[in-house]
Amino acid sequence: MNATVLLTSVDINIPGYRILRPIGEGGMASVFLAVQESLDREVALKVMSPALAANTEFASRFLTEGKITAKLQHPNLVTVYDIGSHGGVYYLAAEYIPAGTLKERIAEGRA
Repeated sequence: MNATVLLTSVDINIPGYRILRPIGEGGMASVFLAVQESLDREVALKVMSPALAANTEFASRFLTEGKITAKLQHPNLVTVYDIGSHGGVYYLAAEYIPAGTLKERIAEGRA
């Protein structure tokens, strides 16, 4: 049986970001509303689960996919601002859209 470790904001210390609150949870990552302190802007901070971060191949793929995603520009995609790791914690900072999750928007017919 594979147990997923859920992250809380107290588990995370990423320089340059201040965690405000959790906004989403999945099998691969936790997403937090955070402030990117250098620009004083709210971001969605996606943090890879510790179990997956321990897998070097998966962690490498996370970083590569983040870099590729950051190069994409489209009105229907969020902008990726930053990606990296600190102390074994892999993260991706992206544009925060306060209108609810994609799942919620689809259910409401707004996506």
